[in-house]
Amino acid sequence: MFRLSAFIRTDGNSIIGYGHTMRMIALAEIISPDFDICFLVKDTSEWIKSALSSTYSVLQLPDKISADQEIEHISNLSEKADLIILDGYSFNSEFQASIRQRTNLPLVSIDDYQPSVTKLILWLIMQD
Repeated sequence: MFRLSAFIRTDGNSIIGYGHTMRMIALAEIISPDFDICFLVKDTSEWIKSALSSTYSVLQLPDKISADQEIEHISNLSEKADLIILDGYSFNSEFQASIRQRTNLPLVSIDDYQPSVTKLILWLIMQD
């Protein structure tokens, strides 16, 4: 059976909290029958990375990089994915547009606040 691959980009630590990561773990559990999941993380607690890696692939992005450098990293990996899911406060509309333009992959964005919706995302999921 052919399986698709999804990159899930999120972070969680004691400073920013764990909500985004927990939400993405729940989503990964739901879609894992159809998708191979790879979490792309930076600034993430070791225990979160350990918990994720027991079930999913985990790729550590460099912690101290700019948004442009992060987009470059993700773009270079994008041939291994069929879908990108973003959940975090730093993934603004410019970040989303750059990821979509550079990868040409479907993009899902989870947003806690009123989004600046772009036409580039496949789905926008708001928590409220």
